[in-house]
Amino acid sequence: MNKIFGKNSTVSHYSSSQGLFIVLSIYALILLSGSYSFGEEAGRYQVEFEGIKNKSLLDQIRNLSRTLEMSTESVGSISVLRIRASEDIDLFKKLLKSEGYFDAEIKEKILSDRKPWTVIFNFVLNTPFILSSVNIRFIPGSNSEIRVPDLSKTGMVLNRRYQSKKILDGEEKLLYLIKKQGFPYPVIEKREIIADHASRSVTVEYTINPGKRAVFGDLVFKGLKDVDQKFLRKFIPWKKGELYNPDLLAKCYTDLMNLGLFSTIKITEAKELDENRLPIEIEVKERKHNSVSLGLNYYTDEGPGVNVSWENRNLFGHGEKLGFRFNLSNYLTTAESVFKKPAFLMKGQTLLLSLKKTHENPDAYTSDSISTSVSLDRELKKKLGVSAGLEFKSSKVSQIGVVNSFSLLSMPLMLDFNNSDDLLDPSKGGHLNVKLIPYYELSGESLFYNKGLINYRHYFEIADNPDIIFAGSVTVGMINGASRDEVPADERFYAGGGGSVRGYPYQSVGPLSGTTPLGGKSLLEMSGEARLKMSRKIGLVLFMDGGSAFSERLFSPGEEVRWGTGIGLRYYTPIGPIRFDVGFPLNKRAGIDDSFQIYISIGQAF
Repeated sequence: MNKIFGKNSTVSHYSSSQGLFIVLSIYALILLSGSYSFGEEAGRYQVEFEGIKNKSLLDQIRNLSRTLEMSTESVGSISVLRIRASEDIDLFKKLLKSEGYFDAEIKEKILSDRKPWTVIFNFVLNTPFILSSVNIRFIPGSNSEIRVPDLSKTGMVLNRRYQSKKILDGEEKLLYLIKKQGFPYPVIEKREIIADHASRSVTVEYTINPGKRAVFGDLVFKGLKDVDQKFLRKFIPWKKGELYNPDLLAKCYTDLMNLGLFSTIKITEAKELDENRLPIEIEVKERKHNSVSLGLNYYTDEGPGVNVSWENRNLFGHGEKLGFRFNLSNYLTTAESVFKKPAFLMKGQTLLLSLKKTHENPDAYTSDSISTSVSLDRELKKKLGVSAGLEFKSSKVSQIGVVNSFSLLSMPLMLDFNNSDDLLDPSKGGHLNVKLIPYYELSGESLFYNKGLINYRHYFEIADNPDIIFAGSVTVGMINGASRDEVPADERFYAGGGGSVRGYPYQSVGPLSGTTPLGGKSLLEMSGEARLKMSRKIGLVLFMDGGSAFSERLFSPGEEVRWGTGIGLRYYTPIGPIRFDVGFPLNKRAGIDDSFQIYISIGQAF
């Protein structure tokens, strides 16, 4: 019995000591991990940053701070908080050095007598170091024809604050400039960044191996099914044996993608040279060549509209496009067939044939017409194109009870320059379109006139956080050689509506007979929009439009520019923004203008 009791007694004493040790160990671990707090208020803290006035730099500091990131959670002790702040300081110093502040001073202070506790990071940035020089050397034995690239084209600007990001970005441009000299495989063998604290400057030293100079070698296409390879070779901007240039690869990609025949294009350079020749592989994935599309819109003044189209983008295997389009709204019904032949007679030239039947019934006139045209579009250089053609239009036009028939032969001429970054939702760049169309009446009466139209749009990025874009558009039109009443009513200029001066009924801004628009020989339209992207999907637009059609010249006596303003919402989708605008007339006319107009469509107003 004693033996048994003694054994049990020993077990009981051992368990109590071990349990106490385990409890104390767990308590110590909890304190060190910071997961225990002495009351909710004592374990909470806030973070402040002092000494940084540059908002962009401050944002980077805040995003880097783990102390700030974890401030929503309780911390177990001041010592844990101090360790966390110390780790942040190491990260801050690395960031500041990358921004040119090599001798910045950072101190942290923890005020534990406050509730909540307060962590204060105090920064003394001191004068930033400048980039004083960038020295580029090539390894011994490099091709003697290689030139040191122009540093100004790399973005590495001397005598400005050193920033490591600009150096890294500049390295990519530096290597690209070497590639443009015919060297496909340049490598930076050594990079030295030397900070001189006495002169507060930074020197960057590069040793570069340019590799061997090369010419374009064999070209292989992969993935083709229905598209003729011979047709695609017309869009290859280099010849076999020509000095290698990566710009030509980029142009090739753009030209092939613009054909609309492929969903993906991958251009791959061989990893090794074949003697001094660089083989190229182009792998493509063909899109479905037939497509059907449907579009809807609604304008208060014009009512609902629908457009349906069908297109084959590879009719005979050479990228020929045949399309049929049908549009229907309260004011307009059209049926059109268009045929396009790319690379017609020469690369960069497109042949277009069209046949169109139109019925128009706005308040201004009623028109039934059929037209056919042939034109050539020519790309002069990147983003600049011209077009010339011949069109015949037979129409019957009625306005205020007067009916006229016309047989018009015209020769449309157009110049188009577009360096904006997107078709449906541009954010930067500009778009200039100039049209000149001489008309000649063939029905017997001597009628000849010229119609000219110039439109320019520009897009500015005002801010990127939040994303704010300003868009502006100006249109000027003129007709000369005939009186207004001699020009067919459906060929005159009109203003007002969703694509013109918003807030006013369609075509109503200009000369009127009662409430019937008469159109004019000249046109002026101006629009400005501030586009605020509130989230990835939602945007807000504030706009102001102004303009008018004029009987004769711009600002004819007794005729004035009318202004409209409004607000819009944008819902961004993969195919472009869905637009919802409400426009208000600022020069409201009794019996003509409503208090507002609503416009719903896909794509920005301009």
